[in-house]
Amino acid sequence: MHQKVQKSGKLLQFAILLISTVLLLLPFRLNASILQKAKKSKLPWQIQADGLNYDSKNKIYHAEGHVSLTSGDKIIKADRITLNTITHIAHLVGNVYIKVGRDWLKGDEGEFNIKEETGTVKNGIIFFYDQHVYIRSAIIEKTGKDTYHLEKGTVTTCDGEKPDWKFKFDQMDVKMSGRGEARKVSFNVGGVPVLYTPYLSFPVKRERKTGFLFPRYSNSDLNGFGISTPFYWAINDHVDATIYPNYYFDRGMMMGVEFRYKQSEENLGMFRFDYLSDHKNDDELAEAGYPRQRKERWWWRSKSNFTLPMDVKGRLDVDIASDKYYLREFDIGQVSWDESDFAFRKLLDRGLDNDKSVLARESTLYLTRDWELTHLGLEMHYWDNLDRSYDEYTLQQLPRLALNIAKQKIGNTPFYYEFDSEFMHYWRREGTKGQRIDLYPRVSLPYKWGKYLNIEPSFGSRGTIYFTDNDETEYTESSYDDVNARGIVDCRFDITSNLQRIYDFKIGRLHGLKHTFRPEITYEFVPDIDQDDFPAYDKVDRIPRYNRITYGVSNFFIGKYWLNNGDYMYPEVGRLKIFQSYDFEESPEIFHAAGRKPFSDITLELDLDPCSYFSMSYDTALSPYDAEWAGHQLLVRMSSPRGDRVSIDYRQRPETEDQINLNGTVVLSKYLTFSSRQHYSFLKEEFFKQSYSATFSRQCWSANVTYTDEADTQTWTFMVNLTGIGSIG
Repeated sequence: MHQKVQKSGKLLQFAILLISTVLLLLPFRLNASILQKAKKSKLPWQIQADGLNYDSKNKIYHAEGHVSLTSGDKIIKADRITLNTITHIAHLVGNVYIKVGRDWLKGDEGEFNIKEETGTVKNGIIFFYDQHVYIRSAIIEKTGKDTYHLEKGTVTTCDGEKPDWKFKFDQMDVKMSGRGEARKVSFNVGGVPVLYTPYLSFPVKRERKTGFLFPRYSNSDLNGFGISTPFYWAINDHVDATIYPNYYFDRGMMMGVEFRYKQSEENLGMFRFDYLSDHKNDDELAEAGYPRQRKERWWWRSKSNFTLPMDVKGRLDVDIASDKYYLREFDIGQVSWDESDFAFRKLLDRGLDNDKSVLARESTLYLTRDWELTHLGLEMHYWDNLDRSYDEYTLQQLPRLALNIAKQKIGNTPFYYEFDSEFMHYWRREGTKGQRIDLYPRVSLPYKWGKYLNIEPSFGSRGTIYFTDNDETEYTESSYDDVNARGIVDCRFDITSNLQRIYDFKIGRLHGLKHTFRPEITYEFVPDIDQDDFPAYDKVDRIPRYNRITYGVSNFFIGKYWLNNGDYMYPEVGRLKIFQSYDFEESPEIFHAAGRKPFSDITLELDLDPCSYFSMSYDTALSPYDAEWAGHQLLVRMSSPRGDRVSIDYRQRPETEDQINLNGTVVLSKYLTFSSRQHYSFLKEEFFKQSYSATFSRQCWSANVTYTDEADTQTWTFMVNLTGIGSIG
């Protein structure tokens, strides 16, 4: 394996860039002042103390010993308090403590105007609960409605008297609705100053604030050292954008932009776009396995959910790229497939449709309108084939219109009907294209025989009309009638039963189990008709003949789990299905010929989810003739209460796929975790991707180093995260 060695010059560049950029940024947020919050309540103040005297002439309270002033959720405590009811000023001496909600302030002494809510505390500490931020200062002065002045203090998110890191300042002025300004600021690690700036401006307002984000760094054999300095733009409460200038020493400047909006849970979206005029040498690209396709490189990916009038819901996903190597060459940071997929999943609960190895990038538009038993949908699918030699022959679905009616009763009769239909327009620049109308009604007669047996015969009639535009090419030589039609009648007969048993026992929180055993038999008949006169766009155009019976059993296991509040929950903890088919058309008794194989593979599906620390899914198929396995797919996830995690993903198909993906995280100590990802191909007998990661975490900071080896490219990444501040790396 090729080991990547960083040159000392690049290390020096990294250090200089890190110091110069971090000094410009301090994006911590503070809550509204705990003193300012007091005015939200109009409740009167009450005073309690061990000793309390009232000077009626001067209207002054003198309180001493465990003194407290309270008003709603506001508390002021001190060893001694003198309260002037005319000026509304309270002088606080000894163990000063002010608390509003979950935020608090402590100090040696001070004074506070309970009417104007201004004042000063000496040698004070402020703690903001939501952000977990501590501010220590020799002087904490509230100068106005939402303004503060602090002198000789520190800021940190670390607990304890000796924080691992802190920002020290000589003076700081803060406006809670805007920004803060600090002078003579140093960043200290373990009490040692490592960075310094004479002036620092930072956002304080709790809402999103426009400004630069912490920079990110990368380094790889292919792209060289890289730095990204993102700029965040809070356009309004529902819309924001981030501009990502990414400079790669070996490639040039790549400009990226991310745009997000969220008007509601049903109207939101995000798009990302990156552009690079590539300066990489052609020979170096070819040597790395990425021969030059074009100099202008880019990738657009976006996803959005939206609603239209008349209760129409929509989704628009776009994924187009400049060339087939882009997603493999740029695989680090916000320009990478992994980070884009994560960002989409986080905002919209769905990621990119195709992984980075797929050359046909799919873009889709969905418009749907649903009623109780009816679905109307419009779809458009466009595939951007990055193999440009075949792009003009790529078949596009522009559009698909579907109408589906769920099974429902026909009047007062015992019959039921359901209906599926679609109009499809297939288009491509070269090759056969056209339209297809497919109508598929179905009628059934469900019947319950006795207590346990369910019988349901059904009949379907499928009619398909083709309007074809013939355009013969080297890939599409056949010629079809301009207008043609196909009709297919099928029948189906289902027999099912449900048997249940409940087992009462107690194993930990599991207080019982319900087992449902469901045997199933299905007979299907679809006649064998000649379909060669019709275009073959997708599976609808080649309906296989069926004369088979499928039989098997399904097992469902429902657990009864006890909850702390005395209630129970009933999740499905297991599922097992075993099925096989017998094809009468392949029966040797019918054809009187040897070599027929009427029995299908025996399929098995097993799912286990007994607790939050273990789950397993396994699918396989076994040939009844040679006892050979037709494939395996296994996914196992395990974890421990302390945070250890292991996942095993194994997939095997004869001669086509045989690989295992192993992911694991081990908690080595309270502060140190180690993670690894191993992707191994048994067919190629090699690891095609490996990564190792170590994370050291403390209460208020963490550091992560990751090594990745993929496609003969080795990459190191290093990231430091300061809790409440941000990440650098």
